[in-house]
Amino acid sequence: MSSTFLSLTIIVVIALLIGISIGRQTKEAPKSNKNIARKSKQNTASGPKPMSEKQRELISQMAKAGIIPDSELTALLANPSLVFARALISRYMNEFSEFKRNQKDEDRENNWLNFEKLPPMQDFPIKRRKYLFSKRELKAFQTLTELCNKKDLKVCPKVRMGDIVEVKSSDKNEWSKWFRALNQRHIDFLILDRTNHILLGIEYDDSTHDTPEARGVDNFKNGCFEKAGLPLARYRSVEEIESRFKNDIDNVFRRSNSEIKTEEAGSR
Repeated sequence: MSSTFLSLTIIVVIALLIGISIGRQTKEAPKSNKNIARKSKQNTASGPKPMSEKQRELISQMAKAGIIPDSELTALLANPSLVFARALISRYMNEFSEFKRNQKDEDRENNWLNFEKLPPMQDFPIKRRKYLFSKRELKAFQTLTELCNKKDLKVCPKVRMGDIVEVKSSDKNEWSKWFRALNQRHIDFLILDRTNHILLGIEYDDSTHDTPEARGVDNFKNGCFEKAGLPLARYRSVEEIESRFKNDIDNVFRRSNSEIKTEEAGSR
């Protein structure tokens, strides 16, 4: 009896121990899974960081210039990491900078005349124009001259935009871009007073001003005059000049007188 009881007791104890062990393993399983997931994320996060868009663009420019060998570009495709891209850029940056400088010098040589290395005079690709005006422009100039003489004004034909307005910018690239644009364009006529102050710009338009490109140039001129605080009149015929010019120039004088009075009132 006692041995039977002892056997049962041992069996119960063993069963209890097994149950406790299974329960502990069951509780620890989620923790273990969480640890595995956490380690997996850490491994993913600690992987190679991809190269930036700025690096990608710079490497693309180097590749187009033929500076980076194809074998290294292939290696970069297999491992597009930030570190590898940085090393590649660093390795070829001096060569790429030299390429850019040479390209800039070549562009300047192709697009700008070098006054220190001019060809012989007989090789200048130059031919004299026979007339300053077309027949249509001459008629407009004569009409404006007659009207201006009555008011003691002067007419200056074909004046460069760069002689009327100037560029104000601390950015060298912006200054150079606008300077070239201004000096490549002119105003058909400029009206001056007796002291040579600019009063009015005049554009004598024809059907060629109806093209998209011409409208863009016209908008450029309009914007420059408006920003500079100068009036710009546009006429399409001599008849329009005769009918509108007197009123246009009178408006300029009225505006000038109004501005002078405003300045005098503000200084009191």
